[in-house]
Amino acid sequence: MQSIHENFARVLGSSLSAYLRTFISIDGARIEQLSWAEFSRRAPRPVTTIALRMRPQEANLVLQLSHTALFPILEILLGGTGKSPANIDREITEIERSIFNPVLRMVVQELKSAWRAVSPIDFAIEDEAAARQVLASMPANQELLVIGLEVRTGEAAGVLNLGIPARPIQALLQESSPGKQESPAADCAKMLRLIQRAQLNADIRLNGPKMLLRDLLSIEPGDVVSFDHPLKKEVELELNGTSKFEGHIVAAGNKRAFQVKRSCQREALRTNGTS
Repeated sequence: MQSIHENFARVLGSSLSAYLRTFISIDGARIEQLSWAEFSRRAPRPVTTIALRMRPQEANLVLQLSHTALFPILEILLGGTGKSPANIDREITEIERSIFNPVLRMVVQELKSAWRAVSPIDFAIEDEAAARQVLASMPANQELLVIGLEVRTGEAAGVLNLGIPARPIQALLQESSPGKQESPAADCAKMLRLIQRAQLNADIRLNGPKMLLRDLLSIEPGDVVSFDHPLKKEVELELNGTSKFEGHIVAAGNKRAFQVKRSCQREALRTNGTS
């Protein structure tokens, strides 16, 4: 559950950032088990609550989105900056809900993708009438697995809570974890499916050139630092701090790109072993 929803948070944050053209950070993935009554009582105020149908489980997932998370995104959709949304202590209007629906569909799609590594679950948004009926008929003692995420848009921060019915999900997780041990190849393939959309830190480095500490201490804005590194000599691409490729920095339209020339994994291992 932790890895599924940490991956969901990372990918959703990237997708929303690209869609809104504003950096959206989503993280946390705090998991606990609560009754529906306690989940409702702990809900942030004000909040918009949405019901999602889960198939083939024929159960309902409850999504809570605090207005401190919802309204900055809504303001960006309306052409604003999202920095200081006003009048958020109210219900969302029908027009605002319609404007927000593409974002909600994106949330549902990324949730479906995150769960695909374990089992194919189809999540569908209930209409308002069905959602009200679902929320009103939910037993107070129904156990939910609650995933809490922080949604940050600039300086504004709010929460996104997912309340998943515990019984069908626990049965699903048991079915997807059979007693017999998977073969190494199958285990590696499963792990690859889980991490293939994970993000890596990519750094381009001039490994080797040196400079005097006194020169470093005297650097001021506008100074040009010259290294003994010919332009034709490759630089290294590091992924999460490990040298992986050698190549050149090139122009790709109006952006910079890295052109891979060769793998430098062996060289990196030798360098790390002697440093």
